[in-house]
Amino acid sequence: MKRILGVAAMAVVLTACSSETDADTDGDGTVSQEEMAAAAQDAIKPEPGQYRSTVKMVEVDIPGAPPEAVEMMQSGMGEQTQESCMTEEDAAKGFEEMAKGTQNGDCTTNKFVVNGGDIDAEMTCAVPGQGEMKMTMDGSGTSTSMDMTMTMEGEIPGMGDARMVMNVQSERIGDCS
Repeated sequence: MKRILGVAAMAVVLTACSSETDADTDGDGTVSQEEMAAAAQDAIKPEPGQYRSTVKMVEVDIPGAPPEAVEMMQSGMGEQTQESCMTEEDAAKGFEEMAKGTQNGDCTTNKFVVNGGDIDAEMTCAVPGQGEMKMTMDGSGTSTSMDMTMTMEGEIPGMGDARMVMNVQSERIGDCS
């Protein structure tokens, strides 16, 4: 969940960037932290303040899983809301610090395209004991809000292929207390 909210926070910053080409400038098939930082160089920084982020499970499709297990996953993840304070210091760091949190050695960014307020990105993450999960992000936002759909696909041992779709919405709700 922390990784999802970290990626969501990164998207708030990036959706205001005006580049419309993939950040993979060296063409090696992965987007480094440096390439993401360069792509986001002209992005506006998020406004400091109190933010409310809501993560809602939209779809859980695991054909090899017992229906009650899928039901439990969907109801357990259902809809979760979290509030956090983005200080002036955090906002000044903007994208660079957030990007570091998404690429801590177990995730690789394969695609990263920002155009106006829109983002289209893809990451592959190694999940201990499960192999790889591919996560795509498609959404839009401003310096104070974001609406993104995140799709995760991969194999779950003992159950087979899995697909989960979440919607993440984040908005500035005022000043930090």
